[in-house]
Amino acid sequence: MGPFLSTTQDVVWKMPLVNGEDFDARLVWNTAPNIDSRDDLDLVVTLPDGEIFLGNDMVGDGVRENVETIEGVHIPSEILKDFEYLELRIIGHQINTGPENDVVGLNGDKIGFALAVKGVDREEVETMTPWSIIIQDEGVNVEQGGGSLDKYWFAVMIIIVVFTIGLIIIERYKISTQMEVDEFMTEGEPSNHDSDSLPIAVAPHIGDDNE
Repeated sequence: MGPFLSTTQDVVWKMPLVNGEDFDARLVWNTAPNIDSRDDLDLVVTLPDGEIFLGNDMVGDGVRENVETIEGVHIPSEILKDFEYLELRIIGHQINTGPENDVVGLNGDKIGFALAVKGVDREEVETMTPWSIIIQDEGVNVEQGGGSLDKYWFAVMIIIVVFTIGLIIIERYKISTQMEVDEFMTEGEPSNHDSDSLPIAVAPHIGDDNE
């Protein structure tokens, strides 16, 4: 689904902060097995006052990470107390290029990543830069992020409604079938409703009584 980034491309989120909590972000990606050139992503967090935090810059000297494939940013709540949100940006600083464009993997020029964030209101996170879904079989890029998510939510709701109706029909069919089985079993029971003992069959006596 993405986002997938090529060199110089980026994706940005506006993230509302949870009051009184520290902010933590971790960015992870797999690099191509190329010793000479690693796939390099950058994690950048910017506060409303313009202060910037770089991934793995724990001492705050403004030096970006260019070796590891895991980057993190930690901001104490004391620094964030005057802000309602921050901006998180992931930049494709240097991505290895294969023979195909807009393709993920060794033959392509894009890379995916995983991002974990703590200390923000996840439901209110806003995507500032839409991205594309790469559908290789059809050769179509579908925009993702921003307002383009509305049509997908509508499709999901339709699927849920159809699935629910299907479950209701199945349950009604099960109940109807069980009622028919119960009725058949009732009709097949003996009609001795008075609970009287049935007569015992006596075998005829054959032979001499003196024997």
